[in-house]
Order: sequence, then C-alpha cells, then structure tokens
Amino acid sequence: MISVSKTSDGVSTSSHLGTIVSDGDAPNFGALESKLQSEYDCRASLEWNPDTSCVDIEITTPLGTEGKSQYLADIVATAQRLIRAAVDESPFLEFGELPVVEVPGIGTFRYSPEEEIWEATVAVPVAKRFRLPWSKLPKCKILIAPMAGQPDEQLVEHVRSYVERLEEIDAASREAIAEELLETFNDVWREAGPPYTRERFIGKLQLTNLTWLFREDRPYAWYGTGKSDLFMGHEIEVYYNRDFSVYSVGLYG
Repeated sequence: MISVSKTSDGVSTSSHLGTIVSDGDAPNFGALESKLQSEYDCRASLEWNPDTSCVDIEITTPLGTEGKSQYLADIVATAQRLIRAAVDESPFLEFGELPVVEVPGIGTFRYSPEEEIWEATVAVPVAKRFRLPWSKLPKCKILIAPMAGQPDEQLVEHVRSYVERLEEIDAASREAIAEELLETFNDVWREAGPPYTRERFIGKLQLTNLTWLFREDRPYAWYGTGKSDLFMGHEIEVYYNRDFSVYSVGLYG
C-alpha cells in the first residue's frame, strides 16, 4: 500500500516492502537512497524495520506532485526493485523500468507495486460445448504473486502451469458452479420465466478473474453472468486445490 500526505516540506509518500534479510547487521541502503535521489527529484529514506520484517520507504517530493499518482507510484516501485536487488531477491528487475515478464503464447505480465502482484489480461479458451454462437472469446484478468525470492523463470513456469490448462479449468469450474448453484438460482433468484436448464445456466457464466497468491493457501476465481446478472450483482467465487481441482463454490458480495 502507498499513502500520500502533504507537509510543509513537500509531498510525503510512504510504503513498505516485506522482504527477507539474512542474519546479521541490518542492510545499509544509503547507496540506494542516493541512486533514487539522482534519478528523481526527491529525498529518499529506506530503513529496515526488524519488528515488521519490512523496509520502510519514505519519499519526499516537491509540493505540486501530490496529484501525480503514477509518478509517485513509479518512484516507490523503483525503490522496491532496488531493495529486492540489494537483498538478492529479484534478479530480473532493472533500475528505471517497470517490471514486465513476457510469457510466450500467453501474454505480458506487469507488476503492480500497490498490490505487490503481477497482472495480465488473457482470452479464455471456452470449450466449444459452452460457447454461444457468434460470441467472442471472453477475457479474464490473471493475478499472481509468487513467494519472495522467486526469479522470473519460476514466475513464468507458475503461470504456464495453469494458464495453459485454462480451458480445462474453466470447464470443470462451470460444471461445479452448476452443480452447486443451479437449483438455488431456479428456486430463489430466478425472477420470471421457466427454470433454467443446466446448459443455459452454464452458458451464462463468464470467468473474469483468476488469482493465485502463493502466500495464501488456495488459488481462486471469480465468475460473473454478464448482462444477465443472474445473482443481482453477486460474483461467483470458486476456490481450488493446488492442482486446480475445484475445492468449493459460493456467492461473493
């Protein structure tokens, strides 16, 4: 998270980065502070906090920059990349560029410093039996956060491990959602008309978000129902085991 406040000295931007520091003296970030200050018009303070196992980041920029959210986020992202490189956690990051990892055949993953996750938008290869006539392939957002210290090669492999199975995962998820929620929809949520068949219900489902944060126990997905809005604004949440077999299905929101 990034917080921004206006002071008499300028605009103060604060964040922190959880990291792993080997036993011994706390790291000295003086050289990194100087590098930041030479690249940007700012004052930088980077300090290891042993109580939280985080590096506290304090950036001060001139008055008038408080509305330049992307500029401030870029400075913080640069600070985070420098810190990771200094503690040998992130060998794929280079100073002055937003982190990007290309996954051939899948897409471009970009790092979000605010959320500390990698993000890409990909087309969902919907199985033919679920695809509506003349419909375009839907797109979903893929979010992934590897464990600290994993290089980009491992990120690519983690992404490949399930995005290449997206059609299979989507098909199994649709069937599980129908098994769990079709009867409930027809009995409770359906407003008019005849009961939905299984095929019609499954055809309305759209995968919108697939997330795997390795610091959490399970990957999960969100499904919507497009303009039909079958559950009146509620998303359908699917949790998976680590092999992407379905663990549970429920309504969210």
